[in-house]
Amino acid sequence: MNQRWPGRNARLRPTPLHRAFPQTGEFTALAAAFSADAVNEMLALVWRGFDRLCRDFGLVIASLDDRQIERSITSALESYMSLERDPMTAYHTKHEAWEMETAESDGAHPPAYDIAFVLNANFRVMWPLEAKLLRTDRQVADYVNDLRGNMLTGRYAPFSKSAGMLGYLLSGQAIVAVKAIEAQLSVALLPYPLFHPKREHYLSYHERNLEHLEDICDIFDCHHLIMSMVMAPDVLSPASPAETPT
Repeated sequence: MNQRWPGRNARLRPTPLHRAFPQTGEFTALAAAFSADAVNEMLALVWRGFDRLCRDFGLVIASLDDRQIERSITSALESYMSLERDPMTAYHTKHEAWEMETAESDGAHPPAYDIAFVLNANFRVMWPLEAKLLRTDRQVADYVNDLRGNMLTGRYAPFSKSAGMLGYLLSGQAIVAVKAIEAQLSVALLPYPLFHPKREHYLSYHERNLEHLEDICDIFDCHHLIMSMVMAPDVLSPASPAETPT
């Protein structure tokens, strides 16, 4: 008889990942064994990867005339993050990482994260980043819908109490985009002091009560990293101490 798995996917057959890694836990609790501040460490890596992307792509990273902007930038960003990552960290990065826990059926395509930090000790446990293209600083509906429909429902980040959203801003001001996101979410986006004001990095808090995912219920932290695709000439400043690997 095929083993069935508890929770939301009790009706599904196990994957090879379930057999290799039968036990799971919350991402940050597991990563804490390796780093006392794993999330901040990962977020610093995202910004270092973005800096490296900026240096290679130039001041105009993407424009409205380009095609496949979201996929191209995300793929490049993950590659730069991988190059910047300390090999001694407890995780690695992966572009388009499949989330097997929340597939709708045995044969269905599972959700895929744009970028995931995958725990080396257990490949089932990931900390996701979801990227969305913001064509203007007021066109944020897709961004908000992804957060609501995936992050807050447990479809994404089933083993994490936090995650990140990346907003690739093609035109306009980051602060205007932040205010538009706040208005649609009816939740405050607070400047994240470890990186803000140098970075357009914010944090919002949400309730996530999921009967099938007890480990990650209660407050869910969402990091918002707004990345302008057209840079000011002085943008490529050295990394702050918090972003420099030790």
